[in-house]
Amino acid sequence: MPAGISAYLNNGNALRLDEEDTIGTILTSFDALVAAYIYGAADIKALFYLDAIVEVQITDDAGAVIGTGFIGLVVVNGVNYPYHAAGRRFKGSLPVFDDADALITDYIALNDGGLNTLAKIAINSIPKKFANRIRINITALSSFYEASSTFGVEYKLTTGSIYTEFTWPEDPITAKESLITQIVLYTPFARFDIINIRPFINNPEGRKYGDVETITLEDLIYDIYTSLRSSACVATTDARVVYLKGAAFNAIQNGTITTNGQRLGFFAYKNEDFSIPADDGFYLDFNATDATKIYQINLSGEIISYTICAAPPAPTVYINITLSVNGQGRIVVNVASPISWSNDIVIVGTVQAYSGGVPDSRFTRSFSITIASGSTVGSQTLILIYDGAFTYEIINEGISPTSLDGKTLELTKTGI
Repeated sequence: MPAGISAYLNNGNALRLDEEDTIGTILTSFDALVAAYIYGAADIKALFYLDAIVEVQITDDAGAVIGTGFIGLVVVNGVNYPYHAAGRRFKGSLPVFDDADALITDYIALNDGGLNTLAKIAINSIPKKFANRIRINITALSSFYEASSTFGVEYKLTTGSIYTEFTWPEDPITAKESLITQIVLYTPFARFDIINIRPFINNPEGRKYGDVETITLEDLIYDIYTSLRSSACVATTDARVVYLKGAAFNAIQNGTITTNGQRLGFFAYKNEDFSIPADDGFYLDFNATDATKIYQINLSGEIISYTICAAPPAPTVYINITLSVNGQGRIVVNVASPISWSNDIVIVGTVQAYSGGVPDSRFTRSFSITIASGSTVGSQTLILIYDGAFTYEIINEGISPTSLDGKTLELTKTGI
């Protein structure tokens, strides 16, 4: 919560001046000492971003001094000026002149004693400057009285006019606290682009920007989630993450790297610094558009070729057909699958009767049997003249579909 008038007048609060206090001893208060220790502030002016402090006397209606306080001052447009919201500044300034009436400094007084400030943020370093991913180390510092709600960075091309804002998803920073963290910024830029980055931090007093950093961007970086094989066409579960520069990534996608094993100078790495070569072997899923290509990396981490492994043949599942007699003149055609399926399967054919080994067309019947999705069996009863002198067989049989659920379907006949 913001500091009220009691924070800088002598009514017993932490930051006060009474008749025996001086500006020099104000940091003997517990809160100010703690804050100065946390912030590393040398004195109360540094703690609240003030350029000067003026001691004031508090009088009663009779003019008797009943206490003392202070008013904080900042130099107009000085380094501390932006830490105090416009609504905290008096409209008039307090110029200071030398003996020759030349202006030395122009102060402005603050109507809250100068205790309610914006937060502070600064970029410490930018260790990674990839065109599509930038890592930014920052220090954020809340004000003495207010928590900082959000912080992040804004960025743009130096030739652009509008910044893009990115808020880092971090919890609020409580009052009197600081945070050192790394912001990871994903950007749409290209190698050698020059951009401006400025950090920002928000609290109830407003938004405070840190200094603008100008950087030249390096090559793009790509994280490839892959699996390593010791042999190109032998399955593996050895999961890896490798890092590619933009040129290597593009060489894979556009076909520059081929099957002939040429050394073209494109490398894969184990780390973002591109200092540790990837292990040698064969890697899956390098190519975003053709997952059948398995890429080979040599002992130096160089990507030298790719192999396409033949897909293993689909396993075959046999659907069996049998005939059974179901009373005089009735024959039942049964079909059975060892497993169930995700869709219906249809088996068709003809039951052919033979008399003395000669086909008898009078007793020929066609059938169409469905094994329903999720089931494994089906049957159809055919009306025929059944006589011990006749024999029967199934001819012209067929199945649809011939492949399903990654398997090939074929028919067999038993006892026919």
